[in-house]
Amino acid sequence: MQLSDIERKIVECFKNAEPRDLSINEVAKLAGISRITVSKYIEVLCARGILVHTRRIGKAKMFKIASEYEKAKAAAESKEEKPMIKVEFIKSFLKYRAGQTVLLEEDEARQYIESGIAREKKV
Repeated sequence: MQLSDIERKIVECFKNAEPRDLSINEVAKLAGISRITVSKYIEVLCARGILVHTRRIGKAKMFKIASEYEKAKAAAESKEEKPMIKVEFIKSFLKYRAGQTVLLEEDEARQYIESGIAREKKV
């Protein structure tokens, strides 16, 4: 499970703030990234089990690094070959556009499929 540059910046903000949780606006200011972009990436990072929603303060949603993140990171860095799944995106999402077909690691593909963003493409 490799992180993009933006995802790495966002995770770094949370690491620097530990054990405190952060709002989307706080992360946007710390990382120098737009609030909308941070919001979309936090949604992905939560789906991947890297971040968790902790609470609400008024309208602000608060997040922090998931306690299981280190386990997930270690598993992702293992040298095992992981099964791949071909998926077609139903909706445009982050770097993927609707109708685009890509080959993804099984875990990531399943997350997109379960969330209704993509469907499995038979080979």
